[in-house]
Amino acid sequence: MVHMIIVIYHSVLGVRFGEKSTAGYLADCGHETRVVDQYDGQVFDDFQTAEEYALTLGSRKLHQRANEAVTDLRDPFVVAGFSMGGAMAIGVATSHSAVCGLVLYAGVGDTATMGIQTWPASVPVQVHYTPADPTPNYDWIDRFESLVRASDASYESIEYPGSGHLFTERALPDQYQPDDARALWASSARLIADLGDAGFAPH
Repeated sequence: MVHMIIVIYHSVLGVRFGEKSTAGYLADCGHETRVVDQYDGQVFDDFQTAEEYALTLGSRKLHQRANEAVTDLRDPFVVAGFSMGGAMAIGVATSHSAVCGLVLYAGVGDTATMGIQTWPASVPVQVHYTPADPTPNYDWIDRFESLVRASDASYESIEYPGSGHLFTERALPDQYQPDDARALWASSARLIADLGDAGFAPH
């Protein structure tokens, strides 16, 4: 298996078990993982407080921090994002030429308001979500899928049963779905392994 670099962006709640466990699984698969903390250690237990904090930082600052976290990377790398982190990952994927893959966990940003009109054909996409999740904006998802497919980049959508939004987060018992979390990790690892086999590995 080829070693890859995976950069992970957290949800609006901050860096929690979901991000850490995903990074740990991929590291155990032999990859280098980097979880970007855009909150400087702040972690939240409820979405309303977290969203208010994110608003105080502002979208521009969050995207700036997302990009600053990968300025040292030159070799091909994969970006992944949980919920709000999906928008961060999309922004990095369209602004950093070394990105070779994108994985989105329960979150797709609004590419229209982000000013993204084209998608790099060399960046395949994998999206994970539960259809019963009340959180996603499906107009955003449809718009993003159309954008990716128009570029001829690969687009894979994986649905899970249940209604959990952050279903990898065990501290949220009303959302946590451990079996689906394990399936999500395995699917992510498969995409990343395929990228390595296709020759996108670091030099």
